[in-house]
Amino acid sequence: MLRTVPLLVALAAIPAFAMPRPHSDDEWLDVATHVVSAKVDGIAFTIQLPVDLGENNPRDATSREWRDDGDYYGQPHVTVTTYDYDFPKTLKEAESTFATSDLTVIKSELTKDRYTSVTKTKTFVTVNVLVRAGKKVLHCEAGKSHVPAMTNQDKLAPWYEKLCASMKPR
Repeated sequence: MLRTVPLLVALAAIPAFAMPRPHSDDEWLDVATHVVSAKVDGIAFTIQLPVDLGENNPRDATSREWRDDGDYYGQPHVTVTTYDYDFPKTLKEAESTFATSDLTVIKSELTKDRYTSVTKTKTFVTVNVLVRAGKKVLHCEAGKSHVPAMTNQDKLAPWYEKLCASMKPR
């Protein structure tokens, strides 16, 4: 047993064998991104995601999820699904789903083909983006829940928004 301990310590020092370390809130802002091509419910799309977010097993053909495996709740996640409802016709209609009274609304914006909602509480930030994709609607949800309260919500909210805003049907 004494011989294996130095070997394990030596292997841990090699980057390929090092345990993944979750990033702090500040560090996520500087993680490189790459374009990911995927498909949900028959809709192909691209999205720009941090290289350190790995894809979880899809729950079904209508959902794709990327998150850091190191800390399920304390690290960012991005989920793309098909939206089960019609694209909202009014801002009020959209807000009734995504900007509930227990949330602080940072942004709520509706255009012809896109709805963006950015909300927060003391412990999380959530971004929801709906994008028309033919007769269907893609829904990107990104955010992080964290206890105790998150640091830098004002910086992280636009970062999450940028991730979801990069989603484009092909």
